[in-house]
Amino acid sequence: MRLDLKEASDRQNDCSTAVYLIDLPQDMMGFRKFISSWVVLTKDYNFLVDVGPSSTIPVLIKKMESLGVNLIDYVFLTHIHLDHAGGIGHLIERFPKLKVVAHEKSKSHLLNPEIIWEGSKKTLGEVAVKYGEIKPVPLENLVDGAGNMVKIIDTPGHAAHHLSFQFQDILFAGEAGGVYLNGLNENEFYLRPATPPRFFFETANSSLDKLLALNAEKICYGHYGFARDANKMLNFYRNQIFLWKDIIKTVIDESIHKSNEEIALLSFKKLLKEDRIFAGYLKLDKDIQQRERYFVLNSIKGFLGYLRREQD
Repeated sequence: MRLDLKEASDRQNDCSTAVYLIDLPQDMMGFRKFISSWVVLTKDYNFLVDVGPSSTIPVLIKKMESLGVNLIDYVFLTHIHLDHAGGIGHLIERFPKLKVVAHEKSKSHLLNPEIIWEGSKKTLGEVAVKYGEIKPVPLENLVDGAGNMVKIIDTPGHAAHHLSFQFQDILFAGEAGGVYLNGLNENEFYLRPATPPRFFFETANSSLDKLLALNAEKICYGHYGFARDANKMLNFYRNQIFLWKDIIKTVIDESIHKSNEEIALLSFKKLLKEDRIFAGYLKLDKDIQQRERYFVLNSIKGFLGYLRREQD
């Protein structure tokens, strides 16, 4: 099986299996090459990994129809943040028999998503409104797994209810391996932690141990794209989170009388200088830089919270 990320229409397959990345751009500055759904088609079943927010379910359905997809058997949700799972209830309206696999901790929220929606509006504000409201998932659509078809790995860190999935030689890592974007220049890519508050460093690191033990050949990211040599990429990410911890701790120690906002900005600047992979930020398109700036600062705040707790 071959994987090609140019466009969903560029199908590469071995006549029995095809994997597509479907971009789900949002109506916000820079929100392209960021949110996506993975579509996997086999001769026996079809499934998705994540569905994106409700705002782009029509886009997802239209692109699947262009691929000739008229049936989805399973949806595997890495976690239930709006940008990954917000459209699941809307998708069920189109595919009422699809089975949804999600973390046990998230099922009650999928059945009654009011807490997710209200919390998302408080945390994300206008971004949540743009993503759109999440609809309930009927109880009969929730299942615990899909037999031996896909391996399910519990990978808390980015969220307590985060799962990763392995299908054949492909690891669908959600945000357990960070946020990625390739194509800056030949052999260059952008990678940064996905560590919003509250972040637990040891938990995220333990999840990386689980993923490395799989020895997958390819890694598919929730944000955005895929890379070959999954373990190499996961080790890059492990080294990165240790580096960020050390750099941000240094900034904290040197900025005793500064606010968290000031420390976050100082950390941002220092990380750009000292993290070669994160420095790919400087080669991103300006609108994507604008988007990433918000999320990078949020990830730094996750480290700040963790390091403050360690000091207490």
